[in-house]
Amino acid sequence: MNTPITMKKICSLLLLLTLIPLLGGCNSEDDLEAIFLGKTFKTTGIFYDKKKGDPVLICDDAHKEDCGAYLNTLIAEGNNFTIRFTLEEFTATLLGSTVSGTWKANGKNQDISFTITSRLGEESEPWALAYLEGLERAYKYEGDTSYLSIKFKDEEGIKKYILYHIHR
Repeated sequence: MNTPITMKKICSLLLLLTLIPLLGGCNSEDDLEAIFLGKTFKTTGIFYDKKKGDPVLICDDAHKEDCGAYLNTLIAEGNNFTIRFTLEEFTATLLGSTVSGTWKANGKNQDISFTITSRLGEESEPWALAYLEGLERAYKYEGDTSYLSIKFKDEEGIKKYILYHIHR
């Protein structure tokens, strides 16, 4: 029994053939190597997670009046507040110290964690301590090949993030 090929059948077949590459080509997993490796990231600042653009101002008593300018100066100097990743390890510079260790990230759900295994130097500057807390309490990342954001919850459970830009 021969059934005639109708225009409706042809359109349905073409639609189905068009959808196959779209369904098969979807990959929602981040390319971790492209995001993290081969770059040095420099901190732009620490921000409150739900109030995009509002920086966290953490200053000691000596710098309360000019807190924002003081933090910008700290960040701008040399290699302060940078982080660099290899396949399994990271190295971060603060003000008077360097911390390093291992890191793990999941490109599918953007989970991230850091294990600090080495600290060279001591930190007393409140902003450097907050940066270190951010690494120790990290749970998520956002980013692509031009920026990186490490989300963390401080000891009170307040969500914050460290924002990075490509340094070199």
